[in-house]
Amino acid sequence: MYSVIRWDHEKGWLRIMKRMLFVLLALLMVFGMAACNKDQNGDSSSDAPAVIKEYDLTQFTIVRPEGNNKLISSAVSSLYNQLKEKGITLELADDWVANESGIDATKPEILLGYTNRPQSAEAKAEIGEGEGYIIKFFETKIVIVARNNELLSQAVDAFVQNYLANLEGNVLKAELGGKLTGKQEGENIITLVKSGKAVYNIVYAAETASSTLKTAVTNLRDKMNDLTDAEVELTSDYGGYDKNAYNIVIGSTSFEESQDMMYDLNVDQYGFRVDGNKIVITGHTSYLTAKAVNMFEETIRNQIEQEADGSWSLIASIPDQEIGQMEGWLVGLPEFTGGTYKGAYECGNEAVQLYYTMVNANKIDGYVSQLASAGFAKKEDHTIGSNRYVTCVGEKGLVHLTYLHKNKSLAVISDSLTTHVYKESEPAYTKITETTLAVSSLDFSHREVLDGNGMSYIITLEDGRFVIIDGGYEQDKHLIYNYLVDNNKRSDGKIVIAAWIFTHSHADHYGGFKGFTPLYADKVQVEYFIANTGTDAMYGGDHDTYLEISMPEAVKQYYPGAKIMKPHTGQVLKFCNVEFQVLHTIEDYVPGLMYSENNASMVFRATINGQTILFMGDGERTLSNLMVKYYGSELKSDIIQVNHHGYSGGTEELYRLVNPTYSMWTTSQKAFEKRVSGVKYTWVGDALESNKYLYDKLGADHCFVADGKVEQITFNADKTISVAYYEPDYKQRTN
Repeated sequence: MYSVIRWDHEKGWLRIMKRMLFVLLALLMVFGMAACNKDQNGDSSSDAPAVIKEYDLTQFTIVRPEGNNKLISSAVSSLYNQLKEKGITLELADDWVANESGIDATKPEILLGYTNRPQSAEAKAEIGEGEGYIIKFFETKIVIVARNNELLSQAVDAFVQNYLANLEGNVLKAELGGKLTGKQEGENIITLVKSGKAVYNIVYAAETASSTLKTAVTNLRDKMNDLTDAEVELTSDYGGYDKNAYNIVIGSTSFEESQDMMYDLNVDQYGFRVDGNKIVITGHTSYLTAKAVNMFEETIRNQIEQEADGSWSLIASIPDQEIGQMEGWLVGLPEFTGGTYKGAYECGNEAVQLYYTMVNANKIDGYVSQLASAGFAKKEDHTIGSNRYVTCVGEKGLVHLTYLHKNKSLAVISDSLTTHVYKESEPAYTKITETTLAVSSLDFSHREVLDGNGMSYIITLEDGRFVIIDGGYEQDKHLIYNYLVDNNKRSDGKIVIAAWIFTHSHADHYGGFKGFTPLYADKVQVEYFIANTGTDAMYGGDHDTYLEISMPEAVKQYYPGAKIMKPHTGQVLKFCNVEFQVLHTIEDYVPGLMYSENNASMVFRATINGQTILFMGDGERTLSNLMVKYYGSELKSDIIQVNHHGYSGGTEELYRLVNPTYSMWTTSQKAFEKRVSGVKYTWVGDALESNKYLYDKLGADHCFVADGKVEQITFNADKTISVAYYEPDYKQRTN
């Protein structure tokens, strides 16, 4: 019995001792965890007993990496200044500074950035997945290092908040070997390139990318490769969608992530966001997407690091989302609900086009009423066949509607009118002369005569003002001025150019203006300059930017009183007794891209005393076919300016529909004779058959050629014409 009682007694004590031991162990674990230094996520950094060390900061030197960039310099300045505010002024040194025996392991140093000290490498190696920086305490070194330089200032801020705020005099107390890690809220630490090998590749909407966007995308790819010696791939989204692939997705791709972000952005916004394993970069227009690409490149460009084997990685701190906004655009218009919205497209000079398909034309009147309620009064409302064009203007700018029946499409073009104007009606005038159209005879001596191009027309209005169309080569500058002087009918002797119209941005069309301006601008008065050449975002390749950029600069410098107008398809511009109706601009190619400066030609029809002259500029076959498609028999005109100098572009179908009585050829006489012969020769393109058709139909007497004497066509009230001649003068005059 005794033995049994004793055994039970021992078992009871054993239970008590076990329970006490469990409690003791639990307490030890609690105290141990409390004593250990923890990172920002609460993870214990060591199971060893904490050793609290006192660091007298007055004994320390701030050491930074040699060749530090502006990001490191900013972090160093921040730490230095905040220590100074505490009354502690420290020396600064680059990490190459050491004594003769090498790095002094005993010297107290705050190592800021990835220095050559072994403690920097040891600490950086402890930065965990998803962490951006670390602060670690060694015997004589305090290390502040980040995964990339972008996060270094953030690490300094954490050091200040967590340690400098609790100084005891000049002494900082911290656990020896302890560390503090963390990352900014809303930031993603993403490995784009690892050890010289691409983790993320670039996919973009190549088919809709303008030349500007293609350049930005290529530059981003090249920058990533240059920084890391990697081979980041650049592919089109037509290669297919892989949800599991790591991609930088650029533009209006078919990927669902692109569509989601586009839906969330306003028309004037652009940016990038992290969406799973996709980094989406986009904007509503190609131009804005290019700005977003540049924004992203700026974010990642300083975030490389070198691995132990000498290779490079690009590990970037990327915000969840970064949004920019384009200033100056007229947005926030009433929503058009009578069609399917397809997208927004930049048209240059702060103009933006919203494009709709499957449009119900009956809904346009209701939308015009909505615009009126929003402060945009209707100024123009024109129809050509089944097409309709409406222009509304208010204090905030202009809204123009182009409805093309064949496409069932509607373009809603908004323009803030900050760089140009809308032309109101003409004032009353007194007739002093008949209206004439001069087929300017150009100087072809500077080039192959059988390749005679260039285009210049000068119209004299009934009130004595002039309208110049293009102007020819730069060599024709004196011809323009001399003609204006010799044919000026105004009694006050002033040379007033009511409008200088440019069809497109090629030097044989704007060259005359370019040469004329510095010599004669102070001798004439120009009221309006008129052009619509689009912008980089509308082109799929290189193009001439003179009319977009250089011409407005020249106008500002030499013609301070002149106004610049950007016409839209369907608008009617009236100068005195002559009307110009715009039939095509580069905006009509939206949502496609322009690959030919010639096809960007503005097409318009002038009406003079009931007679019509169709100006085709340098339109190629693409443009000719568009005219046929959109207007058909509405193209009927009395005179046609033959496409592209008779070299190419004109089609027999176009000329049949125009059915002119006269034609104007902007080329040399010798080139003209070759181009209408029906015989192929070096300086003729695809218009050989159409040229011969038109020539055979009209006859030589009804073809005006820009060579020899200048032909001055007068448009009589009885709808007949008469022709006089002016001897061209190509020399500079002293008067």
